[in-house]
Amino acid sequence: GKVRLVDGEAMVAPGLRVLQTGGHTVGSQIVEIDSTDGFYIYAGDIIATEFHLNPVIISAYDVSRADTYRAKQYIYETLRQKNGYLLLNHDNERWQIPIKDL
Repeated sequence: GKVRLVDGEAMVAPGLRVLQTGGHTVGSQIVEIDSTDGFYIYAGDIIATEFHLNPVIISAYDVSRADTYRAKQYIYETLRQKNGYLLLNHDNERWQIPIKDL
């Protein structure tokens, strides 16, 4: 099969890693993409829109506010270290944001 379920953290392909963060749901994961074009984190519903960029703004739908906050801290620190880009999934106008703009 083509589907591989991942529980926790895994390198699913060269330069493509998933990490469980919790927060929005118990099993929420983010995706790190390390390519020749740059480093990206797809934050899923941890940072769904530009409105949610502020680490203290947590969605009312998140099951663990503390996990969401910790995930945002990890995302921003990792992006700073790698001069990367944040990818948003519910914001059509601004879906790719360089860390220097955050």
